[in-house]
Amino acid sequence: MKKAAILILTIILAAGLLMLSGCEDKQDNDKADLEKLVEDEYSSAFSVLENADSFADASDYLQKWAKDKKIKVEKSTDEYLVLSLKAAEGYEDAVSAVLQMPIGSGNIESVCEVLSVLLTAAETSEAHGDVKVIFTNNTDNDFSGAKKLSSEYLDTDNFINFMYDDMPTVYNQGGAASYNKAVLESTPIPSEHEKAFRVSVSGLSGGLAGSVAAADTLNPIETISGFLAAAKSDGFVFDLASFRGGVSADTLPREASAVIVVPASSADRLQKRFDTSHKRFEKKCGKTEPDAEYTLTEVEKPSAVLPESAKNDIINFLYLFEQGANLDKDGNITSSSNIGKVSTKDGRFTARVVLEDVSKEGLSDMQLSLRTSSDLCQMDCDTISRNEPWITYEESYLVTKLADLCSSEPKSTIVQNENTVFKNRNKKLTLVSFGVNKSSSKRSIKVVNKFLASLIDAEAKESE
Repeated sequence: MKKAAILILTIILAAGLLMLSGCEDKQDNDKADLEKLVEDEYSSAFSVLENADSFADASDYLQKWAKDKKIKVEKSTDEYLVLSLKAAEGYEDAVSAVLQMPIGSGNIESVCEVLSVLLTAAETSEAHGDVKVIFTNNTDNDFSGAKKLSSEYLDTDNFINFMYDDMPTVYNQGGAASYNKAVLESTPIPSEHEKAFRVSVSGLSGGLAGSVAAADTLNPIETISGFLAAAKSDGFVFDLASFRGGVSADTLPREASAVIVVPASSADRLQKRFDTSHKRFEKKCGKTEPDAEYTLTEVEKPSAVLPESAKNDIINFLYLFEQGANLDKDGNITSSSNIGKVSTKDGRFTARVVLEDVSKEGLSDMQLSLRTSSDLCQMDCDTISRNEPWITYEESYLVTKLADLCSSEPKSTIVQNENTVFKNRNKKLTLVSFGVNKSSSKRSIKVVNKFLASLIDAEAKESE
């Protein structure tokens, strides 16, 4: 009997271990399958969107994706696309939700990372009520799709805007911002000097100017303007032919370059100055920006350069303007200023500038500083648009539940997104931004799907 009992116990333990092993294998397989889905979605989206010329191209891709996944395309316009997830059986009475992201803003890698997470969450969600997946046009960083989105989609209980972030993060507050353009007009003239050189920075990671990740990220416009300012301050003689870089005010440029013309006798001195600057550049970003390149290359002499007064005003403006971000004791950004794009064409210098702050008062102070710098440097400075702060209070089910699922407190962000438009159009709208990325996609997708599943009794919980 004793031997028989031992044999039976051994069989039970072995079976239990096999079952446990099977569960672990299934969990590993589930994780691998989910991460593979995200990777496949990313690769597929990137292959299309990197060559997309308009929102229409992205919309065509997303509509084809929806058809392949048997997801209904509810509405398609030039400015937005709405997909509809049919309520799962037993969830017909669940509280509604919207999952939204812009198409066209930010660098293509970040856009595709966010998109791959959102599409995989939509595809794998099994327990949900009425859910709309909305994509809005933001090709020109003007939130045009958000402005034209039909108001019926703002009449929802839970609105989640997807954005890029280093880790899954819930944002329930957004700061104020202004988008500005500083312009200096001049008439190009021939240069009396003989040799031309291009100073350039390339291969940087870029990113959104107001993001935490961008707080320590180099702005190549600032690097080059600093090099030119130091040379000017030391009495080094040169003409400025061109200065260009960046794509929009609220993004950090990945590259920038300036062409200068110097006397032939100063070429060696220029190289020595650059070598010193290059060492500082390597020390500052050699480890954080492994693909970065900072070069000085001789080029063909341009036919004309900017007048001396214009050169001085441009360099002084870029030097006087304080770029970067301020953080509080918890590491959250409270204000940010960024020159995201500069260009010189036919003697017209243009700088695109974004100012961001958690408060309207702080933004007004920054605005005054920008205008003062512009006036001192003979530039016209216009505010193109201005966004007001937005907030969704922590007492709401959307904020508390999402934050709980993320195991972190909700935060504020000064990164500007569609929420400022949505909140202005519907003051009572309950919305958040949810920061995601590809490397933490498994966790983000589980948070989204658990939240959607929780909406079956969210109304009852919020009224308790």
